[in-house]
Amino acid sequence: MMATRTSSCSAGPDAGVTYTIRDLEGHVLRRYLESNNVWTWKEDSIWGPNGLLATVSLCCSPPGLGHQ
Repeated sequence: MMATRTSSCSAGPDAGVTYTIRDLEGHVLRRYLESNNVWTWKEDSIWGPNGLLATVSLCCSPPGLGHQ
């Protein structure tokens, strides 16, 4: 697994630093947002042999499941 970090200078709900956890092929598995020393889970991605199968995120209340 690999981890990456992306900084954001924007204001709003996604202001802060986004961290991603990736598999060895570079597919994003999980995203976190760190803002003011608070970590928030943002999204999980589920990958299969033929590509992205689904994502689960905080886009909705309750959290939503998106099928690809």
